[in-house]
Amino acid sequence: MSHKGNFNDSIRRLMTVGCSWFVAKLYHDKIDPNHRNWERAKTLNTRLASYSKYKEDHRAWLVYVSNADLTKMGRNTIGLNESEIKAMIDDLLAIL
Repeated sequence: MSHKGNFNDSIRRLMTVGCSWFVAKLYHDKIDPNHRNWERAKTLNTRLASYSKYKEDHRAWLVYVSNADLTKMGRNTIGLNESEIKAMIDDLLAIL
């Protein structure tokens, strides 16, 4: 976890980028560079800045997201459903 704050601060940072968006971007970076749903976000530059700035939090964010309510993540603006997000999380956990 980040040296820039505690767990609650880290999760607040995750919420600013969005759980579904984070999973999609991490999946793009680590597994499939052709996956581009994360680019559909309206606030892309802000999300990318936080994603890049807090890379040391990514593992903690992924663990948090893996235990989150996927029904909420299925309601996103980047076109991913719950089962797609769950599959990406599982693939990412297998390699990180």
